[in-house]
Amino acid sequence: MNFVHRNPLVCTSVGLTINRQLVAGIVNNPMTGHMYTAIKGRGAFLNGTKKLSVSGVDQLRDAMVLFELPAGANAVKKSVAKANVAAMLDRAHAIRCPGPAALDIAWVAAGSADVFFHSGIHCWDMAAGVLLVREAGGSVYGINGDDFDIMGRNCLVAASRELAKEAIETIEKYETPREFPEKCIV
Repeated sequence: MNFVHRNPLVCTSVGLTINRQLVAGIVNNPMTGHMYTAIKGRGAFLNGTKKLSVSGVDQLRDAMVLFELPAGANAVKKSVAKANVAAMLDRAHAIRCPGPAALDIAWVAAGSADVFFHSGIHCWDMAAGVLLVREAGGSVYGINGDDFDIMGRNCLVAASRELAKEAIETIEKYETPREFPEKCIV
C-alpha cells in the first residue's frame, strides 16, 4: 500500500525457516538505506554493523505502540481496531500506524518503537521481523499471549515480557482464519 501511494516506507522482507525454526531474516527498506538482518544465535543488525537492541521499555505508559488500522475491513474488525486505538490513547506514550508490518516489527527490534501487534498479518510479513526482535532481546507472542505461531495470522512483539503482557491484557482481539491448518511454533 505504501508503495502504491509513493510513501518511502516500503520494504522487502524475507525469513528463512529450516525444520520449523526461524534461522535468518532480512527486512530491507531501500528508500532509507536501512537493511535489518538477523541470524539465529548471532544477533540482529542494521546495515551489517550496528547491533540492534530493543528499548527495554516495560510499561505501556512509556511505550510507542505500532499497529495496523484495517481500512476496508469488515465491521467487526474495524470495531476492534477502534477499540484498540481508544485503549492505547488512554494508556500508551504514543501510537503510530506507519506500516509496512515487516518494517514496524524491525523498528521494535531496533528500539525505535516498543510494541507492535497485528491480526490478519501473513507469515511473509512477520517471519524476518520476529527473528529480528528475538535476536535483539525482545519478546514475541501470539495476539492472545500464546506461543507465536507463524501460520496463526497474528503476532505481538514487544521490547520486554512485561510490556508484552500488559499490551496483551489491554487490546481487544480479532480472530483471523489460519494460513495453514497445523500449528507452526517457530
